[in-house]
Amino acid sequence: MSRAMKHKVLIFISALVALAMGATAFVLTRSQTTALELKPKIGNCYLFSAKEFEAPSPLTNPIPCAEMHNAETYWVAKWPFNLAPTRYSDDLIHDAAERICLARWDFPDEANFNYWAYFQPSPAQWAEGARWLRCDAMVQSYTEGSFDKQYLKWPSSLYLDNGFLEAPFF
Repeated sequence: MSRAMKHKVLIFISALVALAMGATAFVLTRSQTTALELKPKIGNCYLFSAKEFEAPSPLTNPIPCAEMHNAETYWVAKWPFNLAPTRYSDDLIHDAAERICLARWDFPDEANFNYWAYFQPSPAQWAEGARWLRCDAMVQSYTEGSFDKQYLKWPSSLYLDNGFLEAPFF
């Protein structure tokens, strides 16, 4: 075999090895990915980024409430419409969420919980049978500044404490 031919074979084999290693890494990464929860539960805790907060559907799973978080699920209702969320306008979904979530907002006026958010199943969750509307409580400290300054974080369950934070979180 000529030197040029050996060089081409070596390049070809190297390319196959690199391709196989890349495919293996892809398969390992895909299999280790956790699917989003299909049945949210009251008392679940989340650490939202601004992007996650603004998304109509969850982008992450709950975290342990002992970790720093900025939202807790206080109500999970049955999806109020017959069709998938993608079939309805944002305004219609918001109006339904407001009616459902505020009807279950049962925290004292002096509680630290003072803001709520809602989430609906993603198309993938809907395809898996998820039919819920999730209501999360948050502590909004003020409306200016970065997202992290606007929504406080805490390391315990405010839901279990009826919405009250203890110092030094203020």
